[in-house]
Amino acid sequence: MEAEAGEIRRLLDGARQVLVVSHKDADGDTLGSALAMMFVVAGLGKDAVIRVPPPVPDIYEFLPGFDRVNVEPEGFTPDLVLVMDASNLERVDRALDGLAEATPIVNIDHHVSNTRFGDVNLVVPEACSTAEVTCDILHSWGIEITAEVATNIYAGVLTDTGGFRHENTTERALAIAGEMVSRGASAADIAMRIYKSKKLSTIKLQALAMGTIAFECDDRLVHAYVTKELLERAGASPDETEGIIDILNSTEGLELALLFKEIGPRETKISIRSRGQANANVLAQGFGGGGHERAAGAEIKMPLPEAMEAVLADARRMISDPAG
Repeated sequence: MEAEAGEIRRLLDGARQVLVVSHKDADGDTLGSALAMMFVVAGLGKDAVIRVPPPVPDIYEFLPGFDRVNVEPEGFTPDLVLVMDASNLERVDRALDGLAEATPIVNIDHHVSNTRFGDVNLVVPEACSTAEVTCDILHSWGIEITAEVATNIYAGVLTDTGGFRHENTTERALAIAGEMVSRGASAADIAMRIYKSKKLSTIKLQALAMGTIAFECDDRLVHAYVTKELLERAGASPDETEGIIDILNSTEGLELALLFKEIGPRETKISIRSRGQANANVLAQGFGGGGHERAAGAEIKMPLPEAMEAVLADARRMISDPAG
């Protein structure tokens, strides 16, 4: 990691205008990491702009720097790009449109499925989050972590560990969280804003989604779906589906939890969580997606019913024969 961090710093030192990019369907890790890096880049005397493919979830609007998302000065022409927490370039949607072909791209991530698309790739699969990788980069550079940066890094670690409940809640993750609190992050306030400030529409949507829940394979496979019609009934936006998969994943004895989300007439997104020998990343990769062993996702060019049929067939096989 030290070599890659050093190369990123050399590129930064030679840059004037730096674009920091998060992935689409932004979560706390990609936003927290990108916002933290934006503050650091600006602190080094560079023009820093952050692009987040819309829609941007307003649940994270409390994060320092959120008001600068997708705000660009006239004439901004990046000579360096930092892509945070994206396993492939498809995940950044159109955020790199108009980029000069020779502009270096730095890929900072922690997904085991990362395609190493950057000119410099700093990918640490054993890290709990890209926020952890970001923190380690700043340490290697000798950067003083401000309260704004600490809040963003803490939010990234908190959300990607599921509120310190997932298997990636390592000693290192907890140590970083503690350090960020010591540097000005408010653990209680961040947790309240992310986990205890849900809109009424989000609660309604979760209730409607729970009405679609189904159990298979001796209750080891649980799945649910969200259609556009359910979104309309709840008065919710697509980003408010975040958190439903975690409800499914709380089922006792579960091996695979799947949430299907209707995006369009021929497009469906799936979120996958796994336990035991089942591997979420392997299941997602079979449909062009990826992620981690315990959490992954994919976008499938199929209508919702067809996507459910195809994915569930593979999920049933995985549970009956995890080695196969």
